[in-house]
Amino acid sequence: MRLVEHWREEQNARMYDGFARRFPMYRLTSTDLVRCAVLQPDSEVLDLACGTGVTTEAILAELGPTGHVTAVDASAAMLQIAAERVQDPRVTWLEAPAEHVATAVNAGFSHVVCNSAIWQMQVPEVAAAISALLAPNGRFACSVGTNRQPDGSPAPPPRKPSLHDLMRAYAVIDHDFISQPSSRARRLMDDDGIRAQLALGGLNVVRTEYLEYAFDPDQTYAWSQVPIFTAHFSGLSYEQRMAALDKAWAKLDPHAQPPSRWAILVAIQGTDSGASQIPGGVLEPREHHDGKRLLD
Repeated sequence: MRLVEHWREEQNARMYDGFARRFPMYRLTSTDLVRCAVLQPDSEVLDLACGTGVTTEAILAELGPTGHVTAVDASAAMLQIAAERVQDPRVTWLEAPAEHVATAVNAGFSHVVCNSAIWQMQVPEVAAAISALLAPNGRFACSVGTNRQPDGSPAPPPRKPSLHDLMRAYAVIDHDFISQPSSRARRLMDDDGIRAQLALGGLNVVRTEYLEYAFDPDQTYAWSQVPIFTAHFSGLSYEQRMAALDKAWAKLDPHAQPPSRWAILVAIQGTDSGASQIPGGVLEPREHHDGKRLLD
């Protein structure tokens, strides 16, 4: 099953939304992404792969009464939840794949933003669509996981296995999972790969900001319970994946886990080089949650 098909499943959409509302990760990345996009009160914004509306809410918080958001997602299940959650006349909800968005909406957007989803797309095709939709002097901003620290230097290797590393090991031991090597396309889905692929579609990255968010083991465990985020364990049922996750959770050393690292890329139309890297900083969670450790 293709990744996009998992996003269309109602159970996945509900569990994803539950995670996004309970934990701060997507709210933090959305807030920082919108900050880097530098919206104006009357901006016309395209929220690409809007999910259940977390980034849409961050955009609306920056807009005045004349601003507008067109929130697009390929999943009707995600959009239904978003429309229930975010009832604001300044939003238009639209079902469309990112690669075909240029045929679904009119051009003239001052900003296009995409939070935490660009790595799942056919980036050159999406970049070409965004370039066609942007107004003159418009900008595109997206966030993607990265291996770099806030100063742009490579992060040191982790000292202990991650939850995902341990989960994979238990999937192999207990369920005969056969790990498939990463494809070249998947390996390119870090910030360097995204930057190069955006250029193929006519978008030049002019600013990169590297950020860190404090590691939260409860959040990481809950994120892994959302079905789509372990769908790459192909051949294993959801129950088998969760059994491996529970064993991994029991072995995880939370004190040796690195922070969550993200890159925010801001691009404009054109192919000139000369991008800048803007150091970020460690961002402690701005909101507290009452989640408890699920396993002793």
